[in-house]
Amino acid sequence: MEDDILVTETSPLGEGKRRRGPLVVATLLLAIALFAISLIASSSDDAVVAAGDASASNESPLALAQAPGEELVGEDEEAASDVEDELDERDEEIAALEQQVAFLQQAFNGLQSEVDANEAGARLNELAAANALEGTDSISQWRIGYSIGGGQNLASFENVILPCESGSQPDPDTAVGRTDDWGRAQINRPTWKNRFEELTGANFEENIVDPILNGFMAAHVEQEQGLTAWTCWRNR
Repeated sequence: MEDDILVTETSPLGEGKRRRGPLVVATLLLAIALFAISLIASSSDDAVVAAGDASASNESPLALAQAPGEELVGEDEEAASDVEDELDERDEEIAALEQQVAFLQQAFNGLQSEVDANEAGARLNELAAANALEGTDSISQWRIGYSIGGGQNLASFENVILPCESGSQPDPDTAVGRTDDWGRAQINRPTWKNRFEELTGANFEENIVDPILNGFMAAHVEQEQGLTAWTCWRNR
């Protein structure tokens, strides 16, 4: 891979962890706001039940004989008015809290995007460092990328998937299949292009054929869909 493809501002691998502080705070505030809404809603229900009980206990024989639909009078009317006022106040409180929740959700999403971008940059730095190794053959570079990506089934790839998917090609690293599958591990472009670019910050078409990045992406496909993502594994 050309050096300029992987040029990025160097940042410590721990930077992503430091950025998680505001994200945790936003998450806690969001949870607190949602809990407050549930408490207010619950107390509103309790108020309605309590008012109903009080009204029932204070009913006179005359009120019990009142025809259905007839307007309440006296104490019952006053009690109903109090309940309506209290419910209106609770509705206003809930509306205000819901606005706060919307704001916190927006802040949370922004912080999450920042953390994701930072972690992608850290992974790309790690891949760039691995790519700087000289004198390493193609399959060894693929193994390095697969390891960095967190792959857990190297033997399955080397013994089954890779020989079947691209082993018959003159250059497995640059092979592009008829179903738009790329590189040694035949990563499907329609399915994985966006995920690859999200993880690495690198253009799919220009970089997926790099052995290290191809191995790296194969590890993520394995983590997200399992080995059965590859037809050669399903048909073994």
